[in-house]
Amino acid sequence: SPSPAWPQALARGDFQRILDQAAQRGIDNVLSGATSADLAALADAARYRRKNDLAQRTLLAQRQRFPQTLAGRDAAFFLGTLDESRAGREARTSALEWYGRYLAESPGGSYAGQALGRRMVLFDSLHDRTAARETAASYLAKFPVGPYASKARHIVESER
Repeated sequence: SPSPAWPQALARGDFQRILDQAAQRGIDNVLSGATSADLAALADAARYRRKNDLAQRTLLAQRQRFPQTLAGRDAAFFLGTLDESRAGREARTSALEWYGRYLAESPGGSYAGQALGRRMVLFDSLHDRTAARETAASYLAKFPVGPYASKARHIVESER
């Protein structure tokens, strides 16, 4: 069947249309056969509609099938945000790993500042003062006026 033009539907905010068409085609079929652009649109639609299990499955498929693409690397960041939204130490630890993987794969990527800032906050919430301080210092060196700069300065100054 012709492409459902999911990236365009996503741009229009028609998230439910994407989810409905994916269900109609069969989620497993979509995950194994859709284009990278369609997987990215499905993942975003699922995240925006808070279908986190589907978003996670889609992002994992994106990484498995298209690991060297921008969308494949960005999927690591979004997997981190999904884990961060769950409760518990294990989820926060998993989020740290995904953010770390994103930063290793895309140190200058679009989400590098957010990934680094979120890692700092997560280390702080897990009471890993050394890692929080090191991450805060790194954040300030790279993003001195970024959205996490105030928190980073607080962490660095509180450790003196």
